[in-house]
Amino acid sequence: MRILVDVYTYDHIIRGNLNSPDERLSDILNLKNESAILLEDVLVTRLPNLNDIPPIKFLDARIEKRSILFACPTQRDITQKSMYRKTARLHSDVCVLIPGFEIIGTIHLTEKFDTRRVLVAHPNDFIPLTNAMARYVPYPALTVLNSPIVFNKNLVSFIGERLATEEPFGSPPPARPT
Repeated sequence: MRILVDVYTYDHIIRGNLNSPDERLSDILNLKNESAILLEDVLVTRLPNLNDIPPIKFLDARIEKRSILFACPTQRDITQKSMYRKTARLHSDVCVLIPGFEIIGTIHLTEKFDTRRVLVAHPNDFIPLTNAMARYVPYPALTVLNSPIVFNKNLVSFIGERLATEEPFGSPPPARPT
């Protein structure tokens, strides 16, 4: 099975097809015996690409996992494993800051969200968020609306649980009565 994915690094967006043996993107990124992922039919675009430079095309590419900020499938994950992998989890809305990006979404944990332990206790390096949105900090108009977004926990500088009443980042403040 092939999954079309977008991989975000410090300076580029890499889109390509990932051959998946019926695994979710987060499962593939969390394989401990692989230090990289391989993509086919690759397009590489610079961030933020303000000059609309056309993407560079490659037959295939190897991307080191340690350089991946986050990744997201560009199509719905309908692998057999994803349809049957249902575990009772607690949901928390979080904000995650990684180099160059702010990400908000829902994290799914087997225990209550604990700011001190969430990244330490999570066994995987790549953590998926559902109902997720990422914004490029140097150029906020570049927004990624996708679900899931799978981020690299080793590159996180900040993670916090969001208040239910809090607006998504970048939303204009409510008008004040005069």
